[in-house]
Amino acid sequence: MANVIPQQTRTVDPFTEYSSNVVNSLTKAITGDKNCIFATDALNVTQETSTILKVSKGVAFMSDVVIHIEEEFIINLADQDFYVSDTPGGAKPPPLDTTGYYYVCLTYQYAKTKPPPSCVLFGFKTTSKITFIR
Repeated sequence: MANVIPQQTRTVDPFTEYSSNVVNSLTKAITGDKNCIFATDALNVTQETSTILKVSKGVAFMSDVVIHIEEEFIINLADQDFYVSDTPGGAKPPPLDTTGYYYVCLTYQYAKTKPPPSCVLFGFKTTSKITFIR
């Protein structure tokens, strides 16, 4: 999974005990409990070559956590680690086997752990039949 985890910081409240959710509650109030990107130009994806994409740095809100991608991140579309399987536990599809649109997604699952979990970038083709569970 070397191709999917960008350099990042997740915001927690440093002035309270570990069991506090103060920052997460404030974030939830500001975002209206929606996952979103902080600015219109944050986390833009640009095509560098036919197989290389660049994700710009920026801030996103996921699961009421502020996730700051601290530097530009390069995605190699030819790397199979970037893709997710069409079925849970199934084999990953071969990279770049068809012409068409590919989605770049950011996922994060909140967990009260030390260290906190990382967000992950992954991709899938528009022809994939992926089920997302919220």
